[in-house]
Amino acid sequence: MRVSAPVMMAAVMATGAYARDTVPPAEQRTLAVCMDSSGNFWPVLQARAIASQIFARVGVRLDWHGPCGGPSLGWYGISIRLSDRTPADHHPGSLAYAMPYEGSRIVVFYDRVRAEAINTPVPVLLGHVLAHEIAHLLEGMNRHSASGIMKQQWDGRDYSDMCRFKFGFAADDMALMGLRLDGSPPSAGAEQ
Repeated sequence: MRVSAPVMMAAVMATGAYARDTVPPAEQRTLAVCMDSSGNFWPVLQARAIASQIFARVGVRLDWHGPCGGPSLGWYGISIRLSDRTPADHHPGSLAYAMPYEGSRIVVFYDRVRAEAINTPVPVLLGHVLAHEIAHLLEGMNRHSASGIMKQQWDGRDYSDMCRFKFGFAADDMALMGLRLDGSPPSAGAEQ
């Protein structure tokens, strides 16, 4: 697969742009993430780097692994599956979904991400989709915010901010993720 210069540049820029606001590694918490990137190696690798930099800014180090197997990772680890042939009636309009009440699984509709990435490089959009869904699991609920990565529906300005690597988490989302990473159990009756 040939990687275009703009896509490669986006991945390189993401690492540098997000890195300047990164929490020092010694102060970061580590989260294991398993993900199968077969067939989509370069865009997924670049998206993982972008998601990692987004989380490094809030003190979380994503420790990426290949496909998950065996026992469940529990809430402290995440399993991500890419779907490339998503039926139109399956979560219509969504680019992905997380299952915070069931445990640690995320499904990304990679075919929809590619279709949505008109003015945004696929790795940039996918990196932000990954960050959004991982945050749902870390927050332990399906809530959305009025601004930032956890908005329910991103608009043109959000996509522009993604491309300039200026799109992050709102303060309330960072607080909720911090509680969970500090050992607080998920809220059983949390609002969606």
